[in-house]
Amino acid sequence: MAVLTECPQCHRRWPVEEESLGRGAACPSCGVVSTATSIGTPPGLRKPRTALTFVLASLALAVFGIFGPFAWWLGHTDLKRMERGETDPAGMKTARLGVTLGKIGTIKFAIELVLIAVIVAVILAVAYAMTEAG
Repeated sequence: MAVLTECPQCHRRWPVEEESLGRGAACPSCGVVSTATSIGTPPGLRKPRTALTFVLASLALAVFGIFGPFAWWLGHTDLKRMERGETDPAGMKTARLGVTLGKIGTIKFAIELVLIAVIVAVILAVAYAMTEAG
């Protein structure tokens, strides 16, 4: 669950995870590190799309890598929104996992494309050789 904390220097409020309370937290605006204390819960934060990110990343690894770039993008977008305080940071670990798996899925997709291109080239070369020989 996310709670709000406030910077003692610039008075900006931003959400942090409850586990971070009592630890040092850097202000996203001025960078001052202070002890995170709860000043309430943030109103109306958007829910992260971490479940969708994780499903797309899993599909990219298990089925076909084309889902990898989408998982990477969704996870990256959610992480940026969490940093700006627009999205509930409770799903930050899952979003990071989705980004990592999305990157791996994207690499898998690139390898799949290369393999498909090689297979098509071999089929065309064989077909051409058969037409020349026969």
